[in-house]
Amino acid sequence: DEGALDTVDGPTVTKRQTSTADTYQLGTSDMLQFLGNLYATGQGRIAQLAGTDLTTIDSSWWTGLRSNYRHPMEIVEGTLYIADQYEIHTWNGTTSTAAAITLPTDVNVTSLRKHPNGRDLLAFCGTTANFSHTKGAGGKIYVIDTVLKDWTREIEVEAQVEGSRNVGGIIYVTYGMTVGYFNGDGIKFLKKLRTSTTT
Repeated sequence: DEGALDTVDGPTVTKRQTSTADTYQLGTSDMLQFLGNLYATGQGRIAQLAGTDLTTIDSSWWTGLRSNYRHPMEIVEGTLYIADQYEIHTWNGTTSTAAAITLPTDVNVTSLRKHPNGRDLLAFCGTTANFSHTKGAGGKIYVIDTVLKDWTREIEVEAQVEGSRNVGGIIYVTYGMTVGYFNGDGIKFLKKLRTSTTT
């Protein structure tokens, strides 16, 4: 739930940040490699680690993120997308655009995933301000056209999606105490979990 960023090489653990400029959150912070750098989201900012062994640290690479919300990231066609409550920022390696995409203000992005078509972005959202990992409120999925920089479809689902992964072109998700997958029209049930309500 806290601490700096470390790298592991065999049995050797090396601290890459000497101090934390932000707080990382279990199940909420995200980490992603993009254009040779590593990006890690905290409560209110994003750190950038660069260099062959990630020794060049910019703990305040992107600041001003809303501190009480998740900040998942995803890459679609050479652009990094960063969620910040109902806004999605972009970075293409040269230019950053704050609030490049704006969703309805009553939703909070909990997970971002590239659509299986390779061009669109899926924003899985909670519909309540309290979107903790144990909250069983409803959710929405937004299909975002990354060329138009706008959402083209809104899909209501029974519960907010906690996490998502694209495996073999199928996007698997967790919601409540359930595992399912996105079938283009919503979430299809796969299996109940025994004890976990987290991602």
